[in-house]
Amino acid sequence: MKKGLRVLFIAAAAVVFIGCVGMRGTLSVGLGTSAKSTQVSASQIGPFENNSTVQLEAARYRGDVEIRANKVVLKGQGTRATEIAGDVRITGNSCTITGLTISGNVYLSGNNNNIRGANVTGEVISEGNNNSW
Repeated sequence: MKKGLRVLFIAAAAVVFIGCVGMRGTLSVGLGTSAKSTQVSASQIGPFENNSTVQLEAARYRGDVEIRANKVVLKGQGTRATEIAGDVRITGNSCTITGLTISGNVYLSGNNNNIRGANVTGEVISEGNNNSW
């Protein structure tokens, strides 16, 4: 029964997320649980809009994430609770990632991005200007 509810919740979250893609403001993504062992597809995290904040719930998000928009804030529930198990690419400018672990590489080709609040287990490759990690 729990597995069926989890699948239903993921589908409902995807519908809500897709409906909110064009909205600015804060969007929460996840399963509504604090168990890090919960696996969520990273495809639910994007795409991003300029000047938006995305609050990730505690979970392990499997897959790569790309931020093409500007002034995006991606917040987790802490480096021990929220993990992106994949690479993160930021081509936008003035983006911030905080409160999560990235178990992969981070590629920064945009400018003025800040990932100091994230724990990165892979490499950080910066081709932009004034990026901090």
